[in-house]
Amino acid sequence: MSYDSVLASYSPSAWYKLNDTTGSTVADSSGNGYTGTVTGSPTFGQPGPILSNPSDTSIQFTGSQYITSSAPAPLTNASMVGWFYQPVRQGNDFCFGYRTSLGSSSTEFYVLCTNSSGTLECRFNNVLGTSEVTINPVTLSAWHMISLRYNTSTFYVDVDGTPYSNIAASGVLATDTTFAIGSWSTNGPVFYYIGYLAQIAVFPVFLTGLQISTLYSASLGSTVLNLPPSYSRRAIRVT
Repeated sequence: MSYDSVLASYSPSAWYKLNDTTGSTVADSSGNGYTGTVTGSPTFGQPGPILSNPSDTSIQFTGSQYITSSAPAPLTNASMVGWFYQPVRQGNDFCFGYRTSLGSSSTEFYVLCTNSSGTLECRFNNVLGTSEVTINPVTLSAWHMISLRYNTSTFYVDVDGTPYSNIAASGVLATDTTFAIGSWSTNGPVFYYIGYLAQIAVFPVFLTGLQISTLYSASLGSTVLNLPPSYSRRAIRVT
């Protein structure tokens, strides 16, 4: 099965391939109608991570653009998958996810590059507290698939289809939130992302580790095509 076929079989609640060619919106391929609104002028039609389908392109962000949508955060069981490629690091690059704090409601379910060394902060947070996994660091100029998964008791993080770490978590995410790609500028500091993003999806279910590894395997192809400068598909480097 192709990458898109495998992902579609998991029934995402929102799915932004980011293979749009132009415009002020990006399509939601889940069929649920959560069209994303583009702020600024990112570069469309850039090389993407799916080797098995080079026509799936990406969007390049240069530090002053972002995308938002009204896709609701999953409440209890939740998963999120996306691809990122960073040619440079500036620190505090918000990749994608949810982040809001509205009175008694709090939601943080996101991936953020926190510093110039490449540390990734993957967070699950609600009114009961914060669960956080830190990935330290990831390689530059390489596509990586990051997945976040929550099953009401544990928060899991996977890198390139492989389990990385997990931590105890509990409670539900708030419903009053906005899904953001490339910045969390609607809630607090701007934290613009610099680099390429592609194939970002949200699921109202807990995906298993096998489902994540199957999805990553479906991204691979025998021919390396349609790649950004200095492209590679490297395993994560941990120090």
